[in-house]
Amino acid sequence: MFKPSIVIVLVLIILAIAQSNAAGPEVEKEVLELLKKYEWVPVIVKIHFNNNLNLDLILQNLSDEEFILKEKLLRGDGFAGNLSQKGLDKLSENKEISYIYWDRVAYTIGDDSSQVSIGQPKKELVIVILLAIIFLVLFFIYLRRRKT
Repeated sequence: MFKPSIVIVLVLIILAIAQSNAAGPEVEKEVLELLKKYEWVPVIVKIHFNNNLNLDLILQNLSDEEFILKEKLLRGDGFAGNLSQKGLDKLSENKEISYIYWDRVAYTIGDDSSQVSIGQPKKELVIVILLAIIFLVLFFIYLRRRKT
């Protein structure tokens, strides 16, 4: 028989996964602000799962007026390039995409040739951490009740 705490944890996990997949991609506010000023904005687009087939289908669905590809990310979980407002509108409807954020470039002091992209933390990581905390709290409650 399932313990109530285990059922609660399972329900929370299912709800978190459903919520993260049901919503469209999270778009960084800087991307929206920059698109008001400029026709093209450098972005990084992340997809939910590392799947080159999905990645290629998404890219094939975008025209040159919507997105200009710079590169596919090495981990296979996204791509980078220049995005127009039309491209943002199209990508915002795609459930496969998790994040669209501005591709910032940072330079090391004294060396303008070294570039690194600065990303943002993944929403899934925050969800997993919260679920782990909830699980630990419920586990300790269960252990206390078991002792008494």
